[in-house]
Amino acid sequence: MATTSFLHQQKTLNMVAGNGYVISLTNPAACVSLQARAACHVAMSGASSAPSAPTGTPAPAPGAQSSYYDLQANEEIEFGEDAADSALPGVGTIRHILVWAIGSGNLCVAAH
Repeated sequence: MATTSFLHQQKTLNMVAGNGYVISLTNPAACVSLQARAACHVAMSGASSAPSAPTGTPAPAPGAQSSYYDLQANEEIEFGEDAADSALPGVGTIRHILVWAIGSGNLCVAAH
């Protein structure tokens, strides 16, 4: 039986507080799981070319909104739709993860 392990991607970003990053996935993913060891703001992007890394905090001002998710230290979250639950298994739309580091520590990514 053939395997599709090339579709599974693992990455670890060593974040430094006050810096922005873009994590580019080798293959578009339908589902991305994140595990933060330090607080950060994250947003998923489906753009074909890598977007610019955030240059300042995307945290919203009082009463405003942001398209970034506020991920706390030691929090885990999953974005997208797991292929097992999807009507179109294997179709990925997440290509990049935009990150603004609030604290310093690792951000672990598992995508498929």
